[in-house]
Amino acid sequence: MGQQSLAFIILFFASFLVWPSAYAGTSLKLNYATISTNSSAAISDFSADDLMSVEATEFILQFKRPLNVLQKRSLNKSFQVFGYIPDDAFVVRATALQLREFQSTHSNVSGFVKYDWKFKVESELLSLSVFNKDEAQILIIRIFNASEAQNIFAKIKAIDPQALIELEDSATLSGSLTSQGNKANNFANAFHGKQFAIYTRKHFIPQIAMLTGVEHISTPPKIELYDFQTSDADAPPTLTGYESGTKLMNFDAAYAEAFTGRGQILAMADTGVDSGDVQTLTPDLHDAVIEGQAFGLRSTSWADPMGHGTHVAGLMVGRGILSDRAVHGGAIEASLIAGSMWSPLVKNMTVPSKLSTLFDAAFKSGARVHSNSWGSNKDPGAYDASAVQVDEWTYNNPDMLVVFAAGNNGADMNKDGRIDEMSLGSPGTAKNCLTVGASKNWVANGGLQSQIGKLNEGRTLWAAEPLASSKMSDNERGLAPFSSRGPTKDGRLKPDVVAPGTNILGVKSHQDGASSLWGYFSKDYTWSGGTSMAAPLTAGAAGVTRQMLIEKWGIANPSAALVKAMLLHSAEDLFPGQFGAVGAEKGQEILVTRPNVDEGYGRVNMQNMVALGSHDTETHVIDARDGVAQDQAVTYTITVTKESGLYANLVWTDAPGSPNAAAALVNDLDLELMYPDGHIWKSEDHVNNVESLELSGLTPGIYQLTIRGYRVPEGPRNTQAFALIYSVRPL
Repeated sequence: MGQQSLAFIILFFASFLVWPSAYAGTSLKLNYATISTNSSAAISDFSADDLMSVEATEFILQFKRPLNVLQKRSLNKSFQVFGYIPDDAFVVRATALQLREFQSTHSNVSGFVKYDWKFKVESELLSLSVFNKDEAQILIIRIFNASEAQNIFAKIKAIDPQALIELEDSATLSGSLTSQGNKANNFANAFHGKQFAIYTRKHFIPQIAMLTGVEHISTPPKIELYDFQTSDADAPPTLTGYESGTKLMNFDAAYAEAFTGRGQILAMADTGVDSGDVQTLTPDLHDAVIEGQAFGLRSTSWADPMGHGTHVAGLMVGRGILSDRAVHGGAIEASLIAGSMWSPLVKNMTVPSKLSTLFDAAFKSGARVHSNSWGSNKDPGAYDASAVQVDEWTYNNPDMLVVFAAGNNGADMNKDGRIDEMSLGSPGTAKNCLTVGASKNWVANGGLQSQIGKLNEGRTLWAAEPLASSKMSDNERGLAPFSSRGPTKDGRLKPDVVAPGTNILGVKSHQDGASSLWGYFSKDYTWSGGTSMAAPLTAGAAGVTRQMLIEKWGIANPSAALVKAMLLHSAEDLFPGQFGAVGAEKGQEILVTRPNVDEGYGRVNMQNMVALGSHDTETHVIDARDGVAQDQAVTYTITVTKESGLYANLVWTDAPGSPNAAAALVNDLDLELMYPDGHIWKSEDHVNNVESLELSGLTPGIYQLTIRGYRVPEGPRNTQAFALIYSVRPL
């Protein structure tokens, strides 16, 4: 018998426990270096002038132990606080003398250091020499406080009077400034919140980084669409039903229960959609798209002259009208807001500097799922300024799930027959988004059917066996070779899930000159592949999931964390992958069961989701908006009546980390289970904001499932909201 909500308290109850934190901050984990705040080196950084200065600037203030609510309140009253740095440290604005006085009256202070300019600058910009110091460079400047932007830009102009600021709100970060001839300094039109671009010479970087209020300086990301580029396509086949990828994801099981995405509004930001006119869209999208939004540089249209965005839209909400329902998207009755970033000026996609431009517009129009099939591979696995923006927006808007493709950087460069790790693109490295990798579709004819080692790209990327002899869509248990793998640079597990992304048939743009992508099928449909396709299929699944949470589980406004948790909880583990359990030395694709850095929690499976809470599976779905505080715990009591297995997923929308920190996690929750005999299973994960436990052989008795606030330095009332789903299934 399934249980649907906290209203069913007969089998469990909530309680609160408090205990001291188990560890304390002893070092600052920065990208530049790991340093100690109480070392002699840190102390010697302060000159007499520093100590006498009356001008406040940024310091990193570290504590011996995590702060409780009263201590955090005291800190906020004493200084302007800008954010968390691991471990147990905060960026504050003060004078050195004020910090010395604060330290003398607060025994929990470990020490403090100046926020040195080297801490703020991307590593590739630190190498200045006589050979490159006069080179002109576009820089992305992130500041702590948006209200100080005009003052900071004035100081930059004082350092370099020739500096140019990016003037268009939708200007691209992947190329040069809009025009070298556009030298106006109309700040009101130029500023993008906490981030903007400038054009200056490299030797000014240290001076700009030293400015009070500047948080981070980096080079622009090179934005790419995440459709895998190839030119080797086969002739079109007759349709089998697997072509769109929805069949492998078992969407039909959801449709059979009337879960179609009805009543949900999804959004996307891509190259546009078909004609860019809701009245003249292709029939597959005609009643699905309710609004279009243009974000491209110098663009007023959301039409799709390229083709990628139309394909993406079809995979999200395509109705399948022109294929007798054979080629359709995931959320077949959801609505779509079509965002276009295509620029007629540069004949390419231009991503706004301020990513909230995309998310805000969709959110205001009612969207609660937002899909993005693009990113940057400039620094694979990095938690960069773009990822921080995503986490910042989602933390402040926890009701919209933002979906990002993982990227197409998967390669076997060491020729061991296995795809190498750590190739994720940004912003897919963000903590709070749902990052989607690509699994194989199940299509034997059409699209790309060559052995991948014989493809033009494959001769370099996948030349070793068993990869070389495999094909793009020959094994439904396999992963796409191009799909980017985790982990992130700070060790977080990504991607979160996978979905079909090879030989995917979808809607074709009818604009003149639109690409046929992986190959022409008909005037209305075309083949494509990439994590670009897996992400919108998953976004469609998220729309269906949201409807299910509202109508089946009785949660009127499910959080993004809960939608994400449902998708993870119901995903299908593909371990050991398409080549079987042959061992790493023979190219075993997935070495450990879920979760792992290849598939995350597995392939999205809507049949598994529909089955939650039915038959003999007892499922509890909890959207804990009040959350848990540091040194506090919420416990759920589970009564097991016969030998069972337990699977639980904990997800929370974390506060944004710092692009200068070597660890992204801010608020750290833990998941643990106490057995009837008193022994405890613990997650011991202090890296991810997604945790799970999967245990079998639970004998009859009373179990305690606990969510614990291990370290919660940020949040309203110093609490962290969370979503929890757990299922008990008799063996």
